[in-house]
Amino acid sequence: MTPAVPGRLARVALLSAGFALSVPARADDALTFRGSFAWINAYIHTTPLSSAVNPDNRMLAVPNDEVVSEFRPNLKVNGGPLSLIFRPRVTATATQVRSGDKTQTATGDVDSLVSEAYGQWTISDQVTFAYGRQSYQCGAAESLSPGNRIFHETVQARNLLYEARGHDIARLNLSLGKSFNTVIMAEYAENKDLAPFTAEETFAKTGLIKPEFNWNNGADYLGLVFGGREHGHPWLGEYFNISVPGVDGLAFYGDAAEQHGAQAWYPVVTSTATPGGPAPVTVFAKSKQDDDRVYTLAVTGLKYDFENGTILRGEYIYNEAGYDQQELDRADAAFAARTPTQLAVLTENTQRFVTPGLELPGQRFAYASLYVPDFLTVVDLGFTARSMYSLIDHTSSSYASASYKVGDAGTVSGATAAQTGKKDGELRGYSSPTYMLAYQQDW
Repeated sequence: MTPAVPGRLARVALLSAGFALSVPARADDALTFRGSFAWINAYIHTTPLSSAVNPDNRMLAVPNDEVVSEFRPNLKVNGGPLSLIFRPRVTATATQVRSGDKTQTATGDVDSLVSEAYGQWTISDQVTFAYGRQSYQCGAAESLSPGNRIFHETVQARNLLYEARGHDIARLNLSLGKSFNTVIMAEYAENKDLAPFTAEETFAKTGLIKPEFNWNNGADYLGLVFGGREHGHPWLGEYFNISVPGVDGLAFYGDAAEQHGAQAWYPVVTSTATPGGPAPVTVFAKSKQDDDRVYTLAVTGLKYDFENGTILRGEYIYNEAGYDQQELDRADAAFAARTPTQLAVLTENTQRFVTPGLELPGQRFAYASLYVPDFLTVVDLGFTARSMYSLIDHTSSSYASASYKVGDAGTVSGATAAQTGKKDGELRGYSSPTYMLAYQQDW
């Protein structure tokens, strides 16, 4: 787990509070408080896969068994046009790892962080300003959101414990009538509680402008994203959602982004000096970041909403910056090699391969998902299933879960995940199968 940063989080909360005090209150603005509290307990069992990058689970130390207990307070204070949102998280974990033939001693840890902490000022019916740690998701696709290059959330991360964590953002929402709105957003500081998306990458301030036009009471929309990153290349994004004429409940949607160069780590064969002369070695380098070539990340799909609330989706994903087959083979060969020159860069290569700066490792995928409320006609039993399939090497990653409400405030859930296909394939991952059982109590 990533250690909390109390000083930074305190500053975020104080800035939000100071922002609140700076807004003059009207006499009729009553200060109101709303809050909820969730306590989640879960047990996770998985089988680590021996692979080129993680032989016998010695490099990544994937836990075989994990027990998690998490407190999730959600606090909101409203005072007229101002709202303050504060969502801290406290998590206790116990894990046990098996590497090779050895089962390590179980370890425990307690961690805390702030998922969101921001102030929001509704200046008028047309203007809203938000400042602080917050999560902002957009786009109609479920697998990922290419146009939003600040948040790199993908569907593969979503399990019973998943929650999108906020970034330190200033956001301005502008609307012109009911049909046109614009979001201006800037990530001004690093949230060190977030897992890295790209290994060894230093924080870069990022901003975007997202104008959107909608119709059909907001059900259909078309938007553009103009984004830029400090010391990096800008990007252009497009997204849309259109109801298919003549077919109630069916929508066609897409989300895409284009950018010069790719910021990811790629396996590159070079040479290094040895006592016996130059020797070949494969290292991971940002070999494409200054390319003139434009790389596209895009998702397009169909969504059908049934009258009973069932939702069926199908999506196609094109990830031009992903590894091609030659690059995947080169990476596998590098991890399998046991020459002195290759072992010297093993740790560095592993970090860069596991967090390369890509939403998905390969280039072309198909994705499908199904959500069914009141599954098998059982009231309050929800069922979710999804699967991603590589169109290049035919590996797959699948997930299914069921949740049932218990009483007025409890939810019991179970989930399973599995990867199939050849060893070291694009979607093979580092463990399979995985089983999870969880109970959530809400107040």
